[in-house]
Amino acid sequence: MGIYDAVVGGDWVRAGTLQRQAIATLQMIYSGTSGGSFTAAAIGSFKVALREMGIIRTARLSNPLQELSPEEEAHVGEVMRAVGVQATRHRPLTEAAARL
Repeated sequence: MGIYDAVVGGDWVRAGTLQRQAIATLQMIYSGTSGGSFTAAAIGSFKVALREMGIIRTARLSNPLQELSPEEEAHVGEVMRAVGVQATRHRPLTEAAARL
């Protein structure tokens, strides 16, 4: 929405900045395959980013997709920091809560 709003408002500099940020963010889909497929890595990386932003509670994937490894999750975090996306996730109180 930010890119659209910037274009409609004639703020081409902001639109360009946001577009470059969006393109850079997509690099997280190359975080690895975690023994699974590219599709699993792509979906898993988006879910990790959404979890770290506090939008969803878990990055779990359903079978047959394999979840990202801790190293691959760390790469997603590196990409997020590189493009200026803040992680706001609060740690769950229990292990059971983390699985919800």
